[in-house]
Amino acid sequence: MWFTFWRPLVESFTKGVLEGQTKPLDYRGAFAQYCLLIALILMLAWLNTSLLLFYGLPLNALTYFITRYVDYLNHYGCDEESGNACELANNSLSPAFNRLTHNFGYHSAHYIKPGAG
Repeated sequence: MWFTFWRPLVESFTKGVLEGQTKPLDYRGAFAQYCLLIALILMLAWLNTSLLLFYGLPLNALTYFITRYVDYLNHYGCDEESGNACELANNSLSPAFNRLTHNFGYHSAHYIKPGAG
């Protein structure tokens, strides 16, 4: 799971900056967001290292790992090669889960319309 911290940065740089891809998302914009996040973390480290180390980074890592685990569950056992959007992902129909995760359980929706917000 640790590679999920650095792999999106590498992919967004390769596809956005080097190749100029904008589909299915603006990879250059994603790379800019990652750079902004890194700059923010470095600024916080300079301003208040202990707050960053004991509050900011652990909370960010916990949130990141939870969302990666839920993303894993959304794809576990699915046919990733299927052309049918309903077979690409699992969905959670739990109202409580979807309310707490901003409808993250309705995962097939982003395959049906990838750019939807």
